[in-house]
Amino acid sequence: MLGDTIAKFLVQVFGFLWPAYQCFKSIEHKEPTAIREWCIYWFTIAVFITAERFLDLFVFWLPLYHEAKLLFVIWLWHPRTKGAVYLYTNTLQPVLSQHEAAIDQKLAELKAIFGDFVQSHSGSAVQFLKDKLQFLIGKAQAIQDKGPNGRAGGNGNGQFSAGGGMGQGYGGGTGGRTSWVGDVAAAAAERFSSGGDGSGPERRRSRPLY
Repeated sequence: MLGDTIAKFLVQVFGFLWPAYQCFKSIEHKEPTAIREWCIYWFTIAVFITAERFLDLFVFWLPLYHEAKLLFVIWLWHPRTKGAVYLYTNTLQPVLSQHEAAIDQKLAELKAIFGDFVQSHSGSAVQFLKDKLQFLIGKAQAIQDKGPNGRAGGNGNGQFSAGGGMGQGYGGGTGGRTSWVGDVAAAAAERFSSGGDGSGPERRRSRPLY
């Protein structure tokens, strides 16, 4: 028993990487028979992958389920078995040949319906995208007008604003300073304006700010 993880990895190797390399060699060496067989393999493996999506939902609990898938993909391309050619010749090709005209008709109808849908809704979709783009541009402009930190700047009179950094009187800032610098500056301004301990400007200037 290989285990789910190892078995899944080997399915990728022997179900896709190895066949892809062999297909490359057949194309480069111009081998028409091998190219046709590998085309049949890829067609068969596409059908298998589609069916696998449903099988994984219902029979994943079966013992050796992933190991069985590994053996199946090897059986499809192995030179001695050529399972993909067998399935295509005896099952897939007869069914598709019998219903080919009906399938083509349905595909043409679906293509027309999809084209009409895209054409009828393309205008509203473009308008929706334009409205969203204008909304985002407006939001970005509003954020830019508020400044980097979303605060107002200084009061323009050399004083320190309580809500906005250090003001124009301190290095010409307009709210672009970091918040902790603004807090320190506000504390310093409050200490100088309140008079501190009454020992004079020089005494107050030499005391710590906080």
